[in-house]
Amino acid sequence: MNAQEIFTKVATHLLTQKQRARGDGGIGCRYRTNHGLTCAVGCLVPEDLYDASMELTSIDGVIQRAREAELPPSLSKFVLTELDPHKDLLAALQWLHDNQPVDAWESHLIRVAKTHRLVMPPLGE
Repeated sequence: MNAQEIFTKVATHLLTQKQRARGDGGIGCRYRTNHGLTCAVGCLVPEDLYDASMELTSIDGVIQRAREAELPPSLSKFVLTELDPHKDLLAALQWLHDNQPVDAWESHLIRVAKTHRLVMPPLGE
């Protein structure tokens, strides 16, 4: 995926899901929860590649673990080929999901789009 495709998918996902992907008890953000929620980066990871060892680390940490072969091989390959080239965009989207109030996501997504020279997807799609 290119940066625009990633941004469109994540923005649409976040504005549709309208809640953080948090661990049990609402503690800490997760790439994927037991209840089917995903974060800004987690929504990009195919279910068959997801591994719980990704949890409790930022996208930068996941990329580093992939480089050091600390993730399953198929996940490492996906991370390094699909996510690493867009790590700055993904870090901004992850920060938004983890730190901004849900009702402010849209305005922050607009800022991320401008910063990364991307187009905000039409709402409702």
